[in-house]
Amino acid sequence: MSIMSISSFIKHNYYTTLNYLLMFTIFFTTIQHKLGKKIILLTLFAAVISYFKIDMFKSLLKQPLFRVIILSLSYMFLSLLWTPDFHEGKGIVENYLFYFIFPLIAFSLIPNQKYIPLLIKAFLITMFFNEIISYGIMFEVWGTTYDYEFPTPFMHHTAYSMIVTVAILILGYDFTQEKDIKIKIFYFLFLLTMSGNLILSGGRNGQMTLLLAIAVLSLSYFKTSYKKALILLLSPFLLFCVAYFSFDQFKVRTNQMYNATQNVIVKQDFTSSFGTRLLSFAIAEKYIQEYPYIFGEGAGSIKITKDTILTTHFKETPRLHEGHKHFHQYYISTLIQYGLIGVMLLLSLFYYFYKLQIKDPRMRYIQYITLLVMIFSNLADGMLFIRSTMIIFAIFIGLVLAQNRIESMSRESKCI
Repeated sequence: MSIMSISSFIKHNYYTTLNYLLMFTIFFTTIQHKLGKKIILLTLFAAVISYFKIDMFKSLLKQPLFRVIILSLSYMFLSLLWTPDFHEGKGIVENYLFYFIFPLIAFSLIPNQKYIPLLIKAFLITMFFNEIISYGIMFEVWGTTYDYEFPTPFMHHTAYSMIVTVAILILGYDFTQEKDIKIKIFYFLFLLTMSGNLILSGGRNGQMTLLLAIAVLSLSYFKTSYKKALILLLSPFLLFCVAYFSFDQFKVRTNQMYNATQNVIVKQDFTSSFGTRLLSFAIAEKYIQEYPYIFGEGAGSIKITKDTILTTHFKETPRLHEGHKHFHQYYISTLIQYGLIGVMLLLSLFYYFYKLQIKDPRMRYIQYITLLVMIFSNLADGMLFIRSTMIIFAIFIGLVLAQNRIESMSRESKCI
């Protein structure tokens, strides 16, 4: 098939082609993010062939959120001029471009509102597929060839727990809004198995992110229903209490976190998983004291700057270099790489995403939970640095942008 015939097919079947490409992106992203990257590039190619014009890009640039994202990318590229490791920095900037910017643009160009709920449904179906595999690993249905410490398919348990958290929060909304009793029962069972999957996956960052997100969401219910607010607030705590007394793995990891906190306070021992996260704040303090923190050290500076500070100020504990391979905190990583300017750009991204006007109640809810998960998950790890979660965040930001654009066009057409 020639390029011309492919181009003709895409033009005449654009909506269907784009929708399926976006569905494939969601599906393959949770399996192998590199496949998701390739499909995103194909999706953008389809959009350019079909109807992409410079006026559309100008329209997208009018959106403050998109301007902040482009400005952040530009500053990342600029920081390569002074970064100590150009090769590493170049890889980080490329990841941001391919796994965040491109998917965000692809999903923000969705031509019709009817495709948005279909794509969200595709995400939930994909997570159901992942969940089956996860439980299959746990109960050894698929054999013993999987060499995972935790029963998580295709990706590290930290990233997987974050995606499961997003799925649980969306399912929770759909459960409360559904009127059909049979579907409501299905959603409830799906919620239970997903919650169990989150516990078994061992991703403590995802578990804490879920607790914090639900705590914030429950505050909005206090205005209308104390009963709903208390149920929402107590449900995850009840789940974790059951998990603590029922699953040895969850109990051991919870105790480890408590003991690690005690070791940090009493012995100044930062060698545990939780301790390395606390140590990141001590390194950040030294960085602000000794480095020009306004502009940052550049995209490829994390390892070099971290090792220099550890060697200079924490040389009495050699094991720290082994356990502290990277910052388990995206805000501190951003401060060191891009300085105060980069942190302000990141906070501006959060702010303008929050300010997007969305009328559809389900999409407005997805807008808020995406924001909450981004904010909380990056407190204990670099979820906007890990490619598999970066692309998931980009997909949901793109969907919200598409909803905003379509609603704005609808309002403008009514005014004419």
